[in-house]
Amino acid sequence: MTSDRSQTYQSAYQIQVSTDSLALSESTNLLWDSGKQASDATMQVYYGGPSLQPLQKYYWKVCL
Repeated sequence: MTSDRSQTYQSAYQIQVSTDSLALSESTNLLWDSGKQASDATMQVYYGGPSLQPLQKYYWKVCL
């Protein structure tokens, strides 16, 4: 993560996954929501939801 502002760092993240892009944009009817996690992790954050199915399209977003 980079920023033009000095002394800027990540302190938390939230990951949401859905099979419906509109539901995801509204944060409703989610397949999985990590909830707000106090962490500076930016890589290798593991998915903790139900098993993903083949041939199913999934949408995801990361909230900081």
